[in-house]
Amino acid sequence: MIVCGNCGTKNTEGDAFCGNCGQFLEWVGQKLDAGATAGAPAQGDAAREAAEDSARQAEEQRRAAEQAAQEQAARQAAEQAARQAAEDSARQAAEQRRAAEQAAQ
Repeated sequence: MIVCGNCGTKNTEGDAFCGNCGQFLEWVGQKLDAGATAGAPAQGDAAREAAEDSARQAEEQRRAAEQAAQEQAARQAAEQAARQAAEDSARQAAEQRRAAEQAAQ
């Protein structure tokens, strides 16, 4: 029997992937002999809790990264708008100056 280290599911000896979460058992699984299966539920619960904690942390990190990306995009949009406004203002000032020069001639 192989217990998935990711979710704690018990898998049969020949399984390559966990039947519950799909993880590659050679990387995350723990092989149990027949005598060790009595303690497996407690280990499975601990592994499941660890996996859930890890998943929660990953989700929090994903949300934080998404928020940071949105904030960065908003800053870039504001900077672009400010540059565009400055360019427009400079263009209008140059046009007014040219118009005033032509009127003075």
